[in-house]
Amino acid sequence: GGWAYAPTGASWSFGAGAGISSNGQPWVATAPEGTHAGYIQNTAITQTMSFGSSTIYNIAFQAANRPGHNPNALLLQVDGVTVASLVEILAPDSPRHARAERTGS
Repeated sequence: GGWAYAPTGASWSFGAGAGISSNGQPWVATAPEGTHAGYIQNTAITQTMSFGSSTIYNIAFQAANRPGHNPNALLLQVDGVTVASLVEILAPDSPRHARAERTGS
């Protein structure tokens, strides 16, 4: 339970203001799926993936606001290029979650 900035042992890399939180903590009221979610505060969560030159890929994510806080923009970048953007994801305290997908080759 609880939450942690930049946790070790995860398959993702976390910037100084990012981490993992369980449900019911200041960062996450209820995770979109399961009992834990990543949180981002003026930084990034990243993961390195390798694809062949002709591979078709689909990247999907879900996002929600921190309870009691205003929405922020969220960018999905591939090789440093923004391929999807969620601006003003949801109203504060909204129980819904936004979803964005990107398919490319």
